[in-house]
Amino acid sequence: ISNQHGFLAMLHGNIGPSYMRSVLLQFLDDNFPPPALFLMDIDRNGFHPDDNVIGLFPKERELKIECRLFGLLPLRKRLYVVLTEALIADNLFRYFPEITMTFDSVTLQTKIHTNTRAQPRFKRQGFHTVIVNTDFSKWNSNMREEETNILFGDLDNLFGFKNVISRTHSMFNESTMYLADNTYLPINQQGDWINDPRVWTNHLGGIEGLRQKGWTLIT
Repeated sequence: ISNQHGFLAMLHGNIGPSYMRSVLLQFLDDNFPPPALFLMDIDRNGFHPDDNVIGLFPKERELKIECRLFGLLPLRKRLYVVLTEALIADNLFRYFPEITMTFDSVTLQTKIHTNTRAQPRFKRQGFHTVIVNTDFSKWNSNMREEETNILFGDLDNLFGFKNVISRTHSMFNESTMYLADNTYLPINQQGDWINDPRVWTNHLGGIEGLRQKGWTLIT
């Protein structure tokens, strides 16, 4: 395991105040290169071995036993996700008006009103309106490199890269995953990963909260 500050702090039971873990503050404090150069380095060299770890935090257990696991990334991978998701949303979502995940509340309510305001008129004419809502089961977890890599490769070409967004699944399957629920320490006193079902490698799918805009574009 790497000696990055997050895991050293975890050994001592304290990872510091939440504001100090802000992506923006850490970006400014750690003397990172400009975003374009940062992504060009990812394009050429991939992820640093110290970054190949992802914590999974259980959420949404209020009304159910099975939780959803949200990914906690090292800083460089967090920057990678933030920058590439911004590229997708800012440059491509305008061509897909059905995608509303970046809308503010007013824009979303306006779109809903525009699409439903004719329903009373249809009812008076003897029509019945049927509204279908579809929810994907384990949407992130079921994403696989074989089905996403062609489109992600095309996105790389659009932005002048060869292998940036296409590294999405490398971000997961090259990492050691661990359950970050504060019930145990995933590493031993020597700094090695423990042999435990809550620690694993070769993760094939995606993770909640990471590459959401890319998955949405594919869907």
